[in-house]
Amino acid sequence: MANTVCLLSHFMIVLCALLFLPGGLAIFNASDPVSTSSVLEAQSMNEIVSEYSNYGDILPFTSNIPLAESNTKTLAAPKSESTISSPIQKASIPEVVKAEVTHHKEKKLKKIHSVDKQAMEETKEIEEPNEEPSEEPSEEPKEAYNEEENEEPIMEINQISQAAESSPEESPQLSVNKAATATRPPPALVTGCRTQGQIAVTYSEGPSDATAKIVHQLNDAGARANFFINATWLYTQQYAMVAQNIYNAGHFIGMTYRVKNDDSSLWTEDEIRRDIINDAKIIETLIHVSPKYVRLHYTATKDVKTEAILDDLGFILVGHNLDSKDYQKRSPVGPNSVADVYKEAFHSQKDTYDAKGSFISIQYDIPDTGSSVAVPHIIDTINKEGYTMVRLDGCLNDPTPYKKSAALREYVADKFTFNTDGYKQGQKEITQEVLQASEKEATTKKINKQISSAVLLVPSILGSLSFILVILL
Repeated sequence: MANTVCLLSHFMIVLCALLFLPGGLAIFNASDPVSTSSVLEAQSMNEIVSEYSNYGDILPFTSNIPLAESNTKTLAAPKSESTISSPIQKASIPEVVKAEVTHHKEKKLKKIHSVDKQAMEETKEIEEPNEEPSEEPSEEPKEAYNEEENEEPIMEINQISQAAESSPEESPQLSVNKAATATRPPPALVTGCRTQGQIAVTYSEGPSDATAKIVHQLNDAGARANFFINATWLYTQQYAMVAQNIYNAGHFIGMTYRVKNDDSSLWTEDEIRRDIINDAKIIETLIHVSPKYVRLHYTATKDVKTEAILDDLGFILVGHNLDSKDYQKRSPVGPNSVADVYKEAFHSQKDTYDAKGSFISIQYDIPDTGSSVAVPHIIDTINKEGYTMVRLDGCLNDPTPYKKSAALREYVADKFTFNTDGYKQGQKEITQEVLQASEKEATTKKINKQISSAVLLVPSILGSLSFILVILL
C-alpha cells in the first residue's frame, strides 16, 4: 500500500512539472504555446476585467470653451446654425479604470531600472510617500511604434529629466490669484465639435503596449486621432519614443493629468501647479510644443481645485459626449463591440434631431480594453454613418492648439495644425479583408485567454486529486 501511494505521488509531481516546462503548455495549444509568465499576467488582468461591471457616472459636461486672450476671435465665435449638440449629455466612466491604470503604472515603474533615480526625484517634486509597487515586473513591451518615414531622433531620458528641472516658480506667468481660484465656479469642459458631422476620436491614459497597434491601424486608414498622454510613462524611453512618433505621424497630442494619490486636498496649490508644469514640460521636450488641451484622470469626486489651477495656467479642459465603453466592450463586432456603441450614438442623434451631431469620443489607451481591436470597425462605422474624423484643433477650429511653453499662456501652431498645409482630416474606406482579419485576431486572442485560464486551474485540480487519493489509499 505504501509503495502504491508513493508511486501515485511521484506521478502527480511529474505531471505537474511537465505542465510548466517551456513546451508543456503546447498540449493545450500546439500552434501557439503560452508562456507561464503570460498566463499569470492574463490571470491578473482577468481579475480586473471581472470588476468592469461596476462603473460610475460623472456630471454632464457643457460645450462652452474657456477662452484665452490670444484665441478670442477664433474660439469665441458662436457655433454655426448647422451645429447641433449631441443628445448624449451624460457619460459613464468606470471607476475600475483608475485601478487598472494604477496596475499598469506599478508594473511600468518597476521596468524603469535604467533611469537615474535622483533625476526622477528632481523632476517630479511631488512624490507619493512610501509607495512601492506590489506587482511583479511584466515582460518588456513587444513593440514600439516606429515608422521610419516619420521618425525623429529620440531624446535620452536624462535629457528629458534635465529639461524639466527648472522650477516654474521662476516664471512670472505662473502668478495667479489664489483667492479667485478657491472661490470661482469651475471652468467648462469642451465636449463637442463646432461643425455637425465631425467626430474627434480620443485616447486617454497612454502611451501603453497597445498604442503602437492603434496608431498603425489609424495610419493605414489615413485617419487622425487625438492622444491624451500621461507624462508618467515617458520616463521610459520605450514610451517616450512612442509618444514622439504619434506626434510625427500627424496625430494630435493632449495631456492626461493625474493628481498624486488622486486627492488634490493632500497638496497645496503651488505643489499641484509645479507638478502640472513639470508634466507638460516632459511632453514639450519630446514634441517641441507644450500641450494646451488637458483631460483630468477620473476621480469619484469632481476635482474643482485642480480644474481651476489648470485654467489659471492657460490649459483648456476636454471632456467627451460619447463614451465608447471600451472597458466593457471587447468584441470587434456585434452588441458587445465598441463600434456598436458608436452606431447607437449616431442613430440616437439622428432619431432625436433628424440631423448629424458632433462628437468627442473617449477610449482608454490600455492593453486590456477593446480599443485596439475596434479601430477598423469604428472607422468603418464612422464612414457608413457619414461622419468625418478630425483632430481636436479641427474639431474646435483652433489655429493655435498648443502652448509655446508649459509655463506660458502664449499659444502657437505647428506644421500639422488646423488651417495649415500639414493639416489632415477624414478617413479611407475599410476593406472587408481588414475587417475579417481583425475579427479573426480577436477570436484567437479570446481563445488563448480561455486556454490560459483553464491551464491555471490544472495544478489546483491535480493537487486536490492527489490529496484525495492519499486519503483513500
